[in-house]
Amino acid sequence: MTEQSLELFKRNKLMVKLLWGCLVLGIGASYSSMDTIITLLIYGLPVAVICSVLARMRRATDRYGRNDLCGIDYRTICGFR
Repeated sequence: MTEQSLELFKRNKLMVKLLWGCLVLGIGASYSSMDTIITLLIYGLPVAVICSVLARMRRATDRYGRNDLCGIDYRTICGFR
């Protein structure tokens, strides 16, 4: 793995931790409204689980040194280059 790939994995893990933290804070902040808690669990929990799985996936580089799948590159998704 290149140094750039390792840095990307670290950032992806941090972003997923922030996502989980926001989900927990959202559920905690809406403790009086059961409808909001259920909505957060129905929609937020699967998204957080999928992001966790994708952020921890690591594939070996191919013979040309390219990464086939190395987690989520948030800069590409957001359009920053």
